[in-house]
Amino acid sequence: MAILSWLIADQLGGSGFIAAFVGGLATGYIFEDAGDVLTDFISAEGMLLSLAVFFVMGALIAPLIPYVTWQIVLYAVLSLSIVRMPPVAISLIGTKTERNSVLFLGWFGPRGLASTFLTLVALEKVTVFPGKDTFILTVLITVLLSVILHGITALPLSNVYIKTK
Repeated sequence: MAILSWLIADQLGGSGFIAAFVGGLATGYIFEDAGDVLTDFISAEGMLLSLAVFFVMGALIAPLIPYVTWQIVLYAVLSLSIVRMPPVAISLIGTKTERNSVLFLGWFGPRGLASTFLTLVALEKVTVFPGKDTFILTVLITVLLSVILHGITALPLSNVYIKTK
């Protein structure tokens, strides 16, 4: 269903990513009874896709390391903290979510795979893209930094978060 949705959207000039997502929603609605089986399958396939994307991303980053500037690294750090945390906090206004939960979600919220896919969508839709190489390198470095920093802090910050609950 995802591939079919992608192909139809591509032929109509739409976004394949969004079409695959909507196709997944429709499939989930239609096959509601098969939820447990689909969830297990999707979980395994999703992990495989994530590993494949990160593998390819790692292969792409290696030759680009000499082109990384301090500005790109600074933006990546800001993107993982100051740029991302306020929108998460704003989206939780009115939910009575505790401050430590907001901080936890702000740090571990939307991460690398989403950035990679959104970058691909942007590159697919925009034909003239000044600064395209810098944009791609910035996304790749941000995702790389996210993988490293979130990986290092996952266990200690999760333990701290659990103790505050």
